Amino acid sequence: MHQSFVSEIFAKAIRFLKKQSPKVELIVIYAADVEHNHHGGIYQVTNWIYEGKTNGEHYFIIKGKKTHPKSIHSKYGTGSQ
Repeated sequence: MHQSFVSEIFAKAIRFLKKQSPKVELIVIYAADVEHNHHGGIYQVTNWIYEGKTNGEHYFIIKGKKTHPKSIHSKYGTGSQ
């Protein structure tokens, strides 16, 4: 059920994109979140080309909370002077 519903949404979204932006030739999706056991299966089932995994993002643990480097940068700035 989940896969057919999601693939239906993809099909509608792509049709909408083609209609609104007919010159688009490529769509790239970064989808898998291995920390939550996501592997991009729905994209593979709907015939997207699977190119593998990236090295993932790096996070800092601050006071026990996982924090993205962009959050740290926006709050504290850079380490350069």
